[in-house]
Amino acid sequence: MTQISLQPVTEANFKQVERLFDALQDGQDRFVARNVYSQAEAYVSDSAWPRAICDGDTPVGFLMLLDDPQKREYYLWRLMIGGPFQGRGFGRAVIELLVEHVRQRPGATRLTTSCVQGEGSPEGFYQRLSFVSDGQMYGEELDLALELPEIPTRPLSHPRIYPSMRRSIVIIGTVRRPNGQNGDARTGTRKSRRGASGAF
Repeated sequence: MTQISLQPVTEANFKQVERLFDALQDGQDRFVARNVYSQAEAYVSDSAWPRAICDGDTPVGFLMLLDDPQKREYYLWRLMIGGPFQGRGFGRAVIELLVEHVRQRPGATRLTTSCVQGEGSPEGFYQRLSFVSDGQMYGEELDLALELPEIPTRPLSHPRIYPSMRRSIVIIGTVRRPNGQNGDARTGTRKSRRGASGAF
């Protein structure tokens, strides 16, 4: 098992995070904005929550949440995993970490995102994690939402399993690597909306 975490993007890891975009697999760069662009958006946004996805001390991806407690809106704005780290289960584990974070935010009842449909889309990935679409589109992106489970707070020393994620049992903070079977690293949502999630 490998410990993963969501860490602030700092001067020390900024270049490593940006280089992850250059390491995306062929064609994936059309589905997600550059990480440096996301950082620029975060700089001018009061609601952006950007984080480096780290495997130990090594950045393996980037995530940005639109976090607006006044509107009770929590939207997965960007998500990408660098090409060399795809297929190892980081995408699923990161969603689990994000759910844990959002569930503790004021008034949070669901986590939303959006994705472009078609070949290479992460729509199936999200569906396996119990995200559901109401069929609404924002431009070319399909809206998706995950209803957040009501689970009593308890220490993270025990694996936490979310019953709503019926088809994807994920342990917070760890990545299982049984021959890569937990990996689902596909590319997906685009730059257009508020950014949406992307390549993982």
